[in-house]
Amino acid sequence: MKVLELLNRDEHTGESLYKMYELMEGHPSNRRAFQAQFNVSAADFKRFGDAVHNPGVSGDRARHAYNDPPKSPNPMTLKEAEAFVKKLATDWLAFVRRQH
Repeated sequence: MKVLELLNRDEHTGESLYKMYELMEGHPSNRRAFQAQFNVSAADFKRFGDAVHNPGVSGDRARHAYNDPPKSPNPMTLKEAEAFVKKLATDWLAFVRRQH
C-alpha cells in the first residue's frame, strides 16, 4: 500500500506529505466527506497546505517553487504537517482495516 510505503520514509517533503494526504482522500471530489469523516477542519487543511506547498513556510522541501504569501495566519511547520498526516494516516488505516 503506497501510504504505508510513504509513511516509512526517514524524511518527508511537502510532496511526500501531500501525496499521502491525496492517497487517503481518494480524489478532491471526496475532500469534504473525507475531512468530515476524519475531523479535518478547513483551517487545519489550509495550515497544512501552507506547510507542504509554500517555500516561504518550508523552504526547499515545499512542493512548489513560487513563494506566495501563506493562505492561513498560522501555517503549520513541516514537522507539524508531518505529525498531522501521520495522525490522519493512523485513523485512516484503522478505518480501512475495519472495512476489510
